Amino acid sequence: MGELDLRLILTLAGMGVSVVSAAVIVKTKLAAVVDTMSDIESRLRSLNSTVDRQQAHMEVANQKLGVLSGMLAPDKMEARARELATMQGEISGLHGSVSKLLSMHSGRHPPIDQRRQVGD
Repeated sequence: MGELDLRLILTLAGMGVSVVSAAVIVKTKLAAVVDTMSDIESRLRSLNSTVDRQQAHMEVANQKLGVLSGMLAPDKMEARARELATMQGEISGLHGSVSKLLSMHSGRHPPIDQRRQVGD
């Protein structure tokens, strides 16, 4: 029976050594996995911030596109064309009035009496 007890003790000690060595191996592998996960997390955060910046740029571009498409809308372009035509007609009329006034002026100015005050 003494041999059996010694054999049992050696078997249990061998199993204990196996469990401890397995625990050391698992701990080492777990540390490597944690480092890898940390690296993956930092890369994921970097990608996430890049995606956020790109989305912000896309939103700004979409807003600019909306403003430009609103400015170039056919109904607004038509209104601007009519307004421009009206202004050009008024300018032509004013040009004619100024030409008439210039033709009425002789080019000489009579002397102004210094005693006259403005508003008399």
